[in-house]
Amino acid sequence: IEMAAQKPIDDLSDLIQKISTKAAVSSYQLWRDGHDPRQMLPKNTFYRHRRALLEHGIDISMPAPPRDETQSNVVPLCKTLELKPATMPHWVSGTEYLFEPRKLCAVG
Repeated sequence: IEMAAQKPIDDLSDLIQKISTKAAVSSYQLWRDGHDPRQMLPKNTFYRHRRALLEHGIDISMPAPPRDETQSNVVPLCKTLELKPATMPHWVSGTEYLFEPRKLCAVG
């Protein structure tokens, strides 16, 4: 199987104008998002939508080509935080905001 024949259309407005049924466009969106339309549609409907999309060079029976990672809308579940030590601001010295404990004298 060669995926070079697949021509994913990222601009849905072009696809909607070219394809007569909006349901086939919905099947294309499912396929493009990584779902298998075969599992979600009745058999006759799947093949009817496949036939409509094949006229435009899109075969929804094959896995969709991977999307560009820069266009991903997936939000990462964990984010690495980098901690930096905090320093005391210079303006705090000598004000009531800074508590300076008394120095203890060594008795000896």
